[in-house]
Amino acid sequence: MAWLEERFKKFYKVPLSIHWLHTIAYFVVGVGVGVLLENYLKPFGWWIILLGVVLLIPGAYKYWIEK
Repeated sequence: MAWLEERFKKFYKVPLSIHWLHTIAYFVVGVGVGVLLENYLKPFGWWIILLGVVLLIPGAYKYWIEK
């Protein structure tokens, strides 16, 4: 449980306005990239989503498991 407590302590040190800004920025960039890719790569839409999920796995593993 100590690792979870450590992550929450780091999370609470950052101001709330920065959390909102960071979340909104990721959302806007994600929607923008999604729209662009949808227009240019229509037949490959589901493959791009699958690739994105697969690319998230190593980072999530390193952040949540290895630390």
